[in-house]
Amino acid sequence: MSDLRILLIEDEIDGQEVVATILEMNGLDVDVVGDGNSALSQLDDKAYDVAIVDIALPDIDGWNLIEQIKQRDDLSHLYCIAITAYHDSSVRQRANEVGFDAYLPKPINADHLVRALNNSTAS
Repeated sequence: MSDLRILLIEDEIDGQEVVATILEMNGLDVDVVGDGNSALSQLDDKAYDVAIVDIALPDIDGWNLIEQIKQRDDLSHLYCIAITAYHDSSVRQRANEVGFDAYLPKPINADHLVRALNNSTAS
């Protein structure tokens, strides 16, 4: 798992720090962007294995971002983890339906994030 290339798309500074710290404590490197347009640009410039996507982004929200990612042949392999503070069973269901591979409510549980990342290497 230590060789995973991870892109975190999160607009909140506190959220960026929490997730990045969890990843770094597990020996993982992460690139961080704060909005969907920057994410698409970053995905054009660099290859990633995993994208951790906040659903509530300021420009292209996570729903539209995952749609754009999954429509592209060069990105359709990307393992995508949805994260959100606005969670309930309907949001979880929608995340599964639109193509997210995993769903994590905020506040992020470190063990659940690591488990989702481990699942990314099994797929």
